[in-house]
Amino acid sequence: FQTEQRNSHRNHSVYTLNTSARKSFILGRASASAFFEVFNLLNSDDIRVFTIEPDLHSLQANQERRFGRRFQFGIQVDF
Repeated sequence: FQTEQRNSHRNHSVYTLNTSARKSFILGRASASAFFEVFNLLNSDDIRVFTIEPDLHSLQANQERRFGRRFQFGIQVDF
């Protein structure tokens, strides 16, 4: 039996900051809007580990990685 500290297998806390800006305007008889979004504004590059499975020759881990900042731009036109 090996003793471990409490919550020793818990992942570290992370912050996720997403932003969005939208502008709506009128074009004659149509209305339009444009938006710009930034995901992961802080540019965090974290790994979240779900399980670790030791193998005979290697160590297998079930994990998810958030890669850097992403941008999204779009327009919408209503007739």
